[in-house]
Amino acid sequence: YLSYAWDKPIFTATKPDPGFWRAVGSAAASCIAGGGAAWLALLYLVPLSLALNFIMLAWITVCGFLTVLMRPSRTSGIVNVLGAFACGIMTTYCLEVWRVHYTSNPMFKAIPAPAAAWMFLLTGGFFAAREADRWWDRVTRIEAGQLRRGYTGRLEDARSSVQADRQRILAEIQDTHQGAKVEEAISVLI
Repeated sequence: YLSYAWDKPIFTATKPDPGFWRAVGSAAASCIAGGGAAWLALLYLVPLSLALNFIMLAWITVCGFLTVLMRPSRTSGIVNVLGAFACGIMTTYCLEVWRVHYTSNPMFKAIPAPAAAWMFLLTGGFFAAREADRWWDRVTRIEAGQLRRGYTGRLEDARSSVQADRQRILAEIQDTHQGAKVEEAISVLI
């Protein structure tokens, strides 16, 4: 508030972490790679099979539960990438089923193959979003640690890069008798 009232800009100590896009991109690229791998496998190695879609459905389901239940970590990042990869496989599988009019697959009696392809593509997006969430959690923990460093919980111990600003802010708080409220607000934020 004081920064706004005094028309003073606030500069952050660090610029945004570029690793966010790398993390989300890895999950998205994994989905695309899964689709490419499935296309090559279906083209040259594996015929369309009912067992494949049930194995992949189980894989995606397990990855989905794990990524929701796990605390954000490197392991959950691996789960997100594997889930996105499986979604890419299933997206390509559904499109291939639709292309060759493979109607004996019971999975596509309830959900048409094009709709299922969209569903798996969006599920791949879910894993990319979970990867973004994992990255934000990591950055939040780092920033919270930086904010707590040197924090005593007492307003009198506050530091400032410009001493005149510190004195002016503390005087404003003292004149309005808001010291306890300011300390409580800061403890909530940290």
